[in-house]
Amino acid sequence: MLAFCRTLCKSPFLETLPMLGKSLDPATFRERMMASWTTIGVVGALFLTMLDYSRVAECKGDLLLSVLPSQEFCDTIHPFLCSMGLAFNVIAVILTTILIMQVGFVPDEKLSDWVAGMPITVEMPLVSFILGALMWAGDLVWLGVVAHGAYGLKFSLAACVIAVTLLSVYATTRAKTNRLIMLAACNQQELSDTED
Repeated sequence: MLAFCRTLCKSPFLETLPMLGKSLDPATFRERMMASWTTIGVVGALFLTMLDYSRVAECKGDLLLSVLPSQEFCDTIHPFLCSMGLAFNVIAVILTTILIMQVGFVPDEKLSDWVAGMPITVEMPLVSFILGALMWAGDLVWLGVVAHGAYGLKFSLAACVIAVTLLSVYATTRAKTNRLIMLAACNQQELSDTED
């Protein structure tokens, strides 16, 4: 499990760097980065259109008010989730735009240095997108709970199972991708060592 977590935490962008100029040319690497960021930006913008900050979600049912500390707390959950969803998705969209624009100007021979110099920045659009998607889903579930009471609570449990499943699929595919990238980089290094 610890090895899985360590592999999961690695950046596919950074793990690919040792292969640049050997088995992976800079143009292909640049295209892959730009395609990843474009997808994040487009879907993040889609989430922005689905968040409705102006909608009022007032807690009226006795069920909710018996579980939550106060009426004010209950009434602020929707604005909090929605505003955080908006903020994270705006960050994802703006960062992807900036990164796509800038990576196009980086010379091929400096691409590795550019990515290595910004390890957090190249991953931030994805992290921000995931947080924004979770906030959107949480807000959607919360609106269902407020509108439908006890039935909405049952729906929220099903939504949590779906969210955990999706996060598990993401974690598994990212860890597998990173493991394969590291294996390919190791094989490339062994080939380089035997040629020397």
